[in-house]
Amino acid sequence: MARKFSYTKSVHNKKTDFPNTGNVTTIYINASDNKAYRWDDAYYEISSSELDLWGAIGDVSNKGGAAWGEITGTLSSQTDLNTALNSKVGSYASNHPINGYISANGQLNVGIEQANAFSDGYLSSTDYQYFATKQDGLVSGVNIKTVNSNSLLGSGDVAVQPTLVSGTNIKTINGSSVLGSGNLTISSGGGAGIHALIPPATGQLINMSISSEQTSINGYGSANNIIMIPFIPANTFTINQFSFNVTTAAAGSNATISIWSNSAMKPTNRLYLSPLIPTATTGIKNQAATFTFTAGTVYWIGFNQSSPCQYRVYKASDILTFSGNAFSGVMQNGWFFSGYVPGTEPNPLPGSNASQLSFFPMLLMRVN
Repeated sequence: MARKFSYTKSVHNKKTDFPNTGNVTTIYINASDNKAYRWDDAYYEISSSELDLWGAIGDVSNKGGAAWGEITGTLSSQTDLNTALNSKVGSYASNHPINGYISANGQLNVGIEQANAFSDGYLSSTDYQYFATKQDGLVSGVNIKTVNSNSLLGSGDVAVQPTLVSGTNIKTINGSSVLGSGNLTISSGGGAGIHALIPPATGQLINMSISSEQTSINGYGSANNIIMIPFIPANTFTINQFSFNVTTAAAGSNATISIWSNSAMKPTNRLYLSPLIPTATTGIKNQAATFTFTAGTVYWIGFNQSSPCQYRVYKASDILTFSGNAFSGVMQNGWFFSGYVPGTEPNPLPGSNASQLSFFPMLLMRVN
């Protein structure tokens, strides 16, 4: 069994201050390096760890103090040692993420707490994955677009133009909407049309004469022949009615009015056909009709009757001439298609015959 001694201490500023001959029951402390020595009958040697040094050393820094005695039994029972060790433990804030302690064998144990809503700390692998998948900070014009060069970031609203509504917050061209896909056919200004040279007003009557002469003659037409003359408006407008004047009626007779498209100076596809208009009595005949004429577009206006009647008419000089031979004197101002009872006009038209018309029923169109 190991021997146990009761030691006293002797503290010196340096080792050279130790006595020439020491005492075996005294522990000599070199304050310059805090090392303990004992006398071994002939020389000083550093004390072995098996010796109960603490009982003699005490508080070296103060070069004195109470002896602690031999450490036996449970460490937690050594109240004076625990008090001394606890006084060496640094303090930290309650929300500090790092904490630790010194174990009985002198090992420093350090721990880092996990971060929470109130304290800093380490991130778990789940936390890392959560933040790693987050989008980078938005930079206007770099990873988020602008609206009309205005940034979308920040508070408040970005002014955006309302939805365009044709004729409300965006204008039309010759009555045609500029919204949608495709192209608009835009005719030039003056000279685009021959008829309706002045923009018509609502309720105004449009005629197809190219002459300023007052027309006041009557004329007959043949039965079941579609006759047509050109109409080229200089302005775009919509009509709601056709009118013509029957001066001599025929029992049981009726007529039709039609509008046709143009191709190579000939009428081709039917754009409008009226119902049968009774002409068995004289007087002005009004026929409701809805149609929009586009400025600069060539149309052909047709008239057909089932029995010869007499009408107030346009003379040949009132009708636009479109073809012919000026040297022979044969000038073409219309087309006729024979053999078609009113209401049976084909679409498209088959063969046709150019004609030099002497007159054409005076059709008037009322602007909507």
